[in-house]
Amino acid sequence: MDDRLLINAKWRVSPRVSGVQRYAEGLARAIDASALPARFVEPPHADRLRTTFWEQNTLTKLARNHGALLCPANSAPLQLDQDIRLLVTIHCLRFHFHPTSYSPAFVRWYRVMIPRVIERANTIFTVSQAQRTEIEGVYPAATGKIQVMSPGLDPEFHPDHERDNAVPEGAYLVAISTPAPAKNLG
Repeated sequence: MDDRLLINAKWRVSPRVSGVQRYAEGLARAIDASALPARFVEPPHADRLRTTFWEQNTLTKLARNHGALLCPANSAPLQLDQDIRLLVTIHCLRFHFHPTSYSPAFVRWYRVMIPRVIERANTIFTVSQAQRTEIEGVYPAATGKIQVMSPGLDPEFHPDHERDNAVPEGAYLVAISTPAPAKNLG
């Protein structure tokens, strides 16, 4: 038995960088910098269907040699052995509340997968108290399993130089987001 935490790093093969990928990569950097023994595994390809197949089959088999599996990017194997501790991050339920933001196939898969992952998970992480409340409201099986783990701030947002005079002084809000209607920035 390998006592390292097995980490589903399938986000690393995605050609698109989203908030979920940034969160997962920031978490990976923090784990790498810590003394936590961990093993990152990722699929050999980026195709969504093949990546899902890898996660549901190959990752399930790899996890049998580990005591715990961390899945920081919303999805996890559905047939994981019960003696393996499953820790999963569910970032939001946008697929549930704003299904038109995704393909019909994606929404169908998440509507099948997410409730089963929630049921199976030992610990669920999410990014805010608001998301925790939302997840528990839609999926009561999540109640008592959720820990809020707010995203960190990337080092690129902490420049080592003097204040930029082009940035106005005073209070202001900067929102960096996709243009998706669910982001409510319109």
